[in-house]
Amino acid sequence: MLNMLDPKKFWSYQSFLNNWVDYYWDGAKHKEGGIRNPKGFKEHIKDIAIRRERSEVMKELPEISRLKLHCEIEEHARKAYDAEVSDFVKWYNQVIIDGEEDSNTTSQATIARLQRMRHILGLAKIPYTVEWTEEFVEETDRKLVIFVHHKDVGEIIYQQLIPIGKANKVEILKLHAGLSSEDRFAMQERFNQLPRAIMVASTLASGEGLNLQTCADCIMHERQWNPMNEEQAEGRFIRIGQMSNAVNATYIHAEKSTDTQLDSIIERKRRQFHIVMNKGEIPIWNEGSIIRELTEAIIAGAA
Repeated sequence: MLNMLDPKKFWSYQSFLNNWVDYYWDGAKHKEGGIRNPKGFKEHIKDIAIRRERSEVMKELPEISRLKLHCEIEEHARKAYDAEVSDFVKWYNQVIIDGEEDSNTTSQATIARLQRMRHILGLAKIPYTVEWTEEFVEETDRKLVIFVHHKDVGEIIYQQLIPIGKANKVEILKLHAGLSSEDRFAMQERFNQLPRAIMVASTLASGEGLNLQTCADCIMHERQWNPMNEEQAEGRFIRIGQMSNAVNATYIHAEKSTDTQLDSIIERKRRQFHIVMNKGEIPIWNEGSIIRELTEAIIAGAA
């Protein structure tokens, strides 16, 4: 893209790497680690890249406040998760020996195996999310949205929250991918009209088209491989009419799992991006790169 905008400044990809890209040693090899000279790079591209922060163009909208809640999963879930990781490591090491780590088949199989790990964690973290939600209901008078990935995880949380909702006179709603556009709109309107409510919502189904500006608190129960999906879900609350100064997003992380490994990768990439671009700017995420780094982190962690 830079070459298309200014082929004189960016005449080859290799020269861009040599002049601007920083590298770091991960214990096995050097890896790309962001822009080497952010201040100089900003000056170099100032005539072809104009960026504005959301706070500059719409000052009335709130910022995102992210909180990471770490929890220990029960022993039976830990054993199931560790067994899945062990099987993944054995499989991937064989893939490397066979020289197939860069194939499309391996990429699809890697995601499928990571999905199984995420599903185990999603089920294991339910007691912590439900407990956190119960305390939230008892201690505040605010609304809450709980974002999930797996359908059965969302259904279990929804069912466990129903008695809590009845005891505290809080309506429990559920938004999933199977709803029609009309039903989604009706759910949105119902949630916004209620003085207090909790919504269990599919992260992917909530990515676009929802306006939940009457709420400023959410839980990310299951992480997404592409952080853009999480940021789009957070964006449902950043709408005109939002009265809170900040949207509070609580991420539930299982200790020593893909949750914490993925978070470390994402936050490092987010910091690198924001050093170069305006603070608060949303990065364009490379899901394939994140999956590869997560795979390497799992392999390294099991060594």
